[in-house]
Amino acid sequence: MAKVTGPLYSMTASGKIADAMVHFGWKGIAVVRQWLKPANRKSEGQGDVRVILGGLGRSVTPVVNGSSYHIDATSLVTGGTTWVAELVKFIRAAYMPDGAACMVELGIFNGLGNVALWNAKALALGLSSFSLPYQGMVSSFSYGMQLYELAKYARDKHASNPLVFTSAIYAKTLSTWDAADFTAFVTDIQTII
Repeated sequence: MAKVTGPLYSMTASGKIADAMVHFGWKGIAVVRQWLKPANRKSEGQGDVRVILGGLGRSVTPVVNGSSYHIDATSLVTGGTTWVAELVKFIRAAYMPDGAACMVELGIFNGLGNVALWNAKALALGLSSFSLPYQGMVSSFSYGMQLYELAKYARDKHASNPLVFTSAIYAKTLSTWDAADFTAFVTDIQTII
């Protein structure tokens, strides 16, 4: 229901009138526009983007506040955002801007010689795959790949700034990580310092 102060169109009005128009103030000006019912598109392309965002969002769940990883990731935040937003923005721009690029990244992950270790550690940390019924190319964002992207972010940020993510594991190629490297990674993301 619209709230009217003074006669309509001469003073102020705010809110929706039926399903026809919306009155609101914008920068001190009284504005009216057609009311549009919000749409939740469920196209395959939109599904791919949502799977990517959902998978990257889940990837940060094992990171404990106050851990070395958390402190380093937080130190990289710019512009009043969160470290999770920075991670998602970086991974999307560098590796997964769309479904096709995500499939390439998934192929790289599945081609790792130590993919079983990535999957086992991810399961042990409580990560789970993420998928949607209307995705296109991207069938799901696997739990192992979530952990891999978390490590990849740290490795890439360390390569560009050696003062962050200083653990020796981030100087190694992720495909060469062994059980000791995974243990060090879990310590980095879960132990409060």
